[in-house]
Amino acid sequence: MKNILTLEGNRDPEAYLHALYAAMEDGAVRIARYDDGGLMGCMTTADVQSATCLEVYRLREDAPGLDDVLAEGRALVASLKAAAAVDASAIGSRAAARRALSPQLFAVWNVYLRPFVWQGAERARVRALVSSDDYLLHCAGDGRFSAEEEALLARYEAARMADYADRLRGRFGAAQLVCRAMRLEKLFELDAPAMIADNETREVYEALALSRCAAAVRRIGRRGERI
Repeated sequence: MKNILTLEGNRDPEAYLHALYAAMEDGAVRIARYDDGGLMGCMTTADVQSATCLEVYRLREDAPGLDDVLAEGRALVASLKAAAAVDASAIGSRAAARRALSPQLFAVWNVYLRPFVWQGAERARVRALVSSDDYLLHCAGDGRFSAEEEALLARYEAARMADYADRLRGRFGAAQLVCRAMRLEKLFELDAPAMIADNETREVYEALALSRCAAAVRRIGRRGERI
């Protein structure tokens, strides 16, 4: 299929972004995904065969230039690295973060790194569910909760996604960009191996470029059906 983008030859985040931007500019780019959540990009052509779906994008007419997106990506990654070096106990709340961080770094933290806080009536119950080991299995599609708990978590997750979109002013792909930024900041905090951090940096660049430059055309399954 035309314009399926992989990492082959484009492992450098900025080289990959050049390829992504060029593919969108040329028509429509198809990005293979391992899961229907769309949070994990494929690595090689062989991995494309095991992807559950292809996400198809084109460049928006009002998309910013590649140089602007590259500069924004560099600034975001540098800020995430700087935030990872700050003692987490010093930024436990929004007020504490404002005191501990520079205005520029606080602006990045407030959009990309601020933890979502459920404001519903069952806040304590949701906190317990999200903190449990079973929540990771729930996110992977292995249901371990009752129907009532699943419904409560669905409301929580919908509110979290809406909060992410609000932070980025409703920008397309806001949830994916925020999640990727959080993951990269955590990898910097853990001093993860360069190969892992570099790949996640590429994912941040991709999410940023799609949110700033792309319009979602469609999502198609491996058998060709529209999702």
